[in-house]
Amino acid sequence: MALFRKKEGSGKSGDSTTFSERERRKKLNEMKLSKVISSLIFIVIGVILIIWRDPALTVICTVLAALLCAAGVVGIVMYFVTKERGFTGTALCRPSSASSF
Repeated sequence: MALFRKKEGSGKSGDSTTFSERERRKKLNEMKLSKVISSLIFIVIGVILIIWRDPALTVICTVLAALLCAAGVVGIVMYFVTKERGFTGTALCRPSSASSF
């Protein structure tokens, strides 16, 4: 690959080109390993979902329902905690004082 070719005329073994080349190869190998591991995890999860369809569906629905309930509780708490009652007042970021509804 042209990405990893050594520049002509740089005969030194400790120059920055060689170091950056080694760093690029190391990063590329880490990215490849990460891709293979995540692909294997996806395959295992897919097989689990195919084999145990009903229990997996129950777990997914339960987790999604818990997350939705938590988001609702956080929304209500943020509404009562914030001083401004406008639409932007319930957001997590602080609204500007010029935009009050």
